[in-house]
Amino acid sequence: MATQAVYDKRGTSVTFTNTGGDKEMVARALGTTTGILSAFADRGADAAPGWYEVRAYTAWQANPATTDIMRVAVFQSDGTHSDAGVAYNASADAALTVAQIGAATKVCQPIAAHTADTGEKGSTSLIWITSRYYAVGVYNASATKATADSDGTTAVVVTPVYPDIQAAA
Repeated sequence: MATQAVYDKRGTSVTFTNTGGDKEMVARALGTTTGILSAFADRGADAAPGWYEVRAYTAWQANPATTDIMRVAVFQSDGTHSDAGVAYNASADAALTVAQIGAATKVCQPIAAHTADTGEKGSTSLIWITSRYYAVGVYNASATKATADSDGTTAVVVTPVYPDIQAAA
């Protein structure tokens, strides 16, 4: 009996970061209990994948606590109305409150695993995006440490993942 395999195919990633990414999200040296919302990305008016892999990473300044955490969420918009009442902006990032990040779709949470460890911490998950526009928000939930003051230290990479149906073998 012939069977078909369904594989995951990856599309082109969108990187939300300080500099050198696709969309602005200045999370370098993000203060304690402070959040930032990225600029919105446009999936286009035509058909688009629904599943997206969200990979977030960050590092904190010296001696983070083992419970220091970065909350990551996705905000969707039709260009007029946005999740959590955040303002839609295609080119600039904006401040984000703990209430706003709590009202969006939670995605992943990089967490400091050891004190005195300033290395990169990451977290990855899969999310379903249905709206034309989306942005990512990060919230530094640490009460004592800002994120590292380096351009490439904190970013969120969103990659479309869609089924690739193989011919029957």
